[in-house]
Amino acid sequence: MDNHQALPFDVRRFLGYTVYNMRGRSEGNLHRALFFHSYQLSDRISEATFMKTIQPYFALSSSHYFKRVIGRYGITHLYEYVNNTDGNLPAIPDGCLDMLFDLDPERPVAILAGSVLACTNIPSVSGHRYFGVRFQPGFIPPFCDAAMRDLVGNQIALHDCLSPSIAAFVPGTADLAGILASLPDFSARADRFMELYLAVLRKSDVPGIYTNAESWQSGTGSFLLAMREIFLQKGQVSVETLASDVGYSTRYLNTLFREHAGISPKRMCQIIRFQTAIDELDHDSDISLADLAADHGYFDQAQFTHDFRRFTGMTPGAHRKKIERSHYFSRFILA
Repeated sequence: MDNHQALPFDVRRFLGYTVYNMRGRSEGNLHRALFFHSYQLSDRISEATFMKTIQPYFALSSSHYFKRVIGRYGITHLYEYVNNTDGNLPAIPDGCLDMLFDLDPERPVAILAGSVLACTNIPSVSGHRYFGVRFQPGFIPPFCDAAMRDLVGNQIALHDCLSPSIAAFVPGTADLAGILASLPDFSARADRFMELYLAVLRKSDVPGIYTNAESWQSGTGSFLLAMREIFLQKGQVSVETLASDVGYSTRYLNTLFREHAGISPKRMCQIIRFQTAIDELDHDSDISLADLAADHGYFDQAQFTHDFRRFTGMTPGAHRKKIERSHYFSRFILA
């Protein structure tokens, strides 16, 4: 069975329809059509299994945490906060790439921050305002020339990996930080970012940036389907079962995740399981820690506490008290 036939029938039918309707198109238009068709499928997957990864300590650093859920185009949400702490902020593993803008009017800067693998302090300046974009796991924005494996656990200046060809085609991408810093509020920044971002997507026929039919069918599509299964199972799935569900060997699945996510499928499952657990812990003040550990597939409460401490720097009980005492959810403003 070839890679195309290994995909579920509804996805193979979708891909077949896509390729049929591309006959006779130029190479550039073929790239553009494949990009939009691939992310139509991505949207279908994310709408059904949308995983809301969280960074609670970003919100806890500020009295107001602005948020706009996107859930399309490879973006989970946009956010903004003022760092009211003494300095650097702890980030927790989420499997996602963030584009983070320091909106300092004197010297606005932007970085790409890959997912951390344990609780890690990221550079942040007390009193500065930050605007962020959180992308779906495995997704790198199309105006960035970077490999996910180089971003995991790292922060890279956006200008160091900005694609020159995209920047030339879409004015504004070369000075995103300056443009966003000049705008009056979060809503205006969110609107402007999405305007520029969608303009980049419309230029998806730029040579060398976007995938072709073969790599879509055997690579990106397979990764999205595997991520769908991980989200559905809340990370509680073995690599062997995951490989069987998507029709590939465990060896190929490991290669696929290293390429698209920069980490192994096992590590991704651990991160998603942790993310679903901490999200429930934040929302359910009545559930016992033992029940929470059992519900999320941990061997016992001790294993849950060990993993939680590694990922957050504190115990589940200490985190729960921090959330409750800080009136965490009152800080969020959806815009």
